[in-house]
Amino acid sequence: MNETQIGKKDFKKAFELQKVGYEYLAVKVSYDKVLKLQQKYKGAPWLKYVWIPESSVQKDAKLNFSGLPYFKKISQPILVVQGLSDEIIPLDSYKTIAKAIKKSKSPKHKVITLKNTSHSMTWLNKEFPYFQTLSPDYLSSVNDWLKGL
Repeated sequence: MNETQIGKKDFKKAFELQKVGYEYLAVKVSYDKVLKLQQKYKGAPWLKYVWIPESSVQKDAKLNFSGLPYFKKISQPILVVQGLSDEIIPLDSYKTIAKAIKKSKSPKHKVITLKNTSHSMTWLNKEFPYFQTLSPDYLSSVNDWLKGL
């Protein structure tokens, strides 16, 4: 779901509700807050696309962790690889990380993005999605970067 599919105003509402759901998982808000916001948007056509966690779902405060401040402190070479089909990390997070690393003391750094690649660096084979393999570009990209050190 994106803002061109449902309209900018509705997208902001859906994003707000989804964010509260994730904040519940991260132990930042009560389940009551999730339910109140869900009730507020009851009947909205986009609601079926928003995942609302069950109250019994396992919560984890570690979800509040951000590694971003640490990228600014790096003083050794670093390679960041992000799959562009990652459903866990936001699509453009590599840009934010790259900006942080540029402020670091790292003598050599690079950010690589891989198309059709998941969070675990597996290739999304659309012809046969049941068999995951390592992205064909992953190992060669890492190897090339290491050789350049």
